[in-house]
Amino acid sequence: MFQLNNLLIRINPNITAAVIGASASLFILLLRGFAKFLNDRYSLNYKLNKEFAFEQKKRIKEEISINKMALLNAAEELNFRLWNLSSNIGHKWHNIPEPEWRNPNNYYLHSFVYRLLTFLNLIFRTDKSVLTYDSTIFSKNDNDIIYIKYIKSFKNYFSDVMMLKEFNYNPEYATHHFFRDRLADEVRFVSSDRNEIICYEEYLDKVSKDYSQIHQTIKYITDIEQKIENVNYNVIMGLHIMLMFFLNRYGHDYQKTIIPKINGIITDVYIKMANKIGFVEYLARCKIHKEFTHAIKLLIPHRSNRCNIVRDRYFGIKAI
Repeated sequence: MFQLNNLLIRINPNITAAVIGASASLFILLLRGFAKFLNDRYSLNYKLNKEFAFEQKKRIKEEISINKMALLNAAEELNFRLWNLSSNIGHKWHNIPEPEWRNPNNYYLHSFVYRLLTFLNLIFRTDKSVLTYDSTIFSKNDNDIIYIKYIKSFKNYFSDVMMLKEFNYNPEYATHHFFRDRLADEVRFVSSDRNEIICYEEYLDKVSKDYSQIHQTIKYITDIEQKIENVNYNVIMGLHIMLMFFLNRYGHDYQKTIIPKINGIITDVYIKMANKIGFVEYLARCKIHKEFTHAIKLLIPHRSNRCNIVRDRYFGIKAI
């Protein structure tokens, strides 16, 4: 060490300054290179992530658009039928005994079944089409992610048994709900060999030959009665509320229902739903309850009662 110090002392000061300057330049060069490496690396990752998110959103939008118009039209047709049912359920046009199910003249029953199956068929198709894409890249308030939430809510609606807890329903037997795989098979009844929706006449022809594939759907409709304890009737009322709000958000202006009309049917008819709590909890489980804030306030007028439902610890949801 002593010898090194003597050596440095004997070195020309100019040389020492040059060595120090060169060392500093080398250090700065290395630092810049490392900074460039980090910048390039993370800039590339950022660019790739942005490109991936853009591509995923683009593909999801494309998949949604394929069936969107057909789905909105099917929702509109089903919505018309449910409005009609709310006024004419007492006529029992849909309460047809099984020996007459093959008869194509039972228009009210068969058009009801056809519209429901067509709507659910398109729901299942839309859900399947977006399964392979990463929808987590959307914000929770994005219009497309809310659309997907609606799709999944409709898809699982007739299979959810927790919604029927107010009836002390036994979920072991599918008497008033559908096992998911079974429902998926039934909705395929209205698909052609080319995977297109068949027309109503083709549907009637298939039913006249063999309706076993959709036996449960037909029975579900024929069992609807204007009785507060009738499970199917209560489920259909909830479905109608969901349809109206779905069309009001995504449909054309001619497919929408004005708020006073919605207020009227809920306060006059649907407020009698025996499974209001189960219905609201179902919407909450689907993370879509905020879309139905207005309807929920009409169904359950007292805020304290609403709070008890939507602030359940299981959901962790703010009161509405």
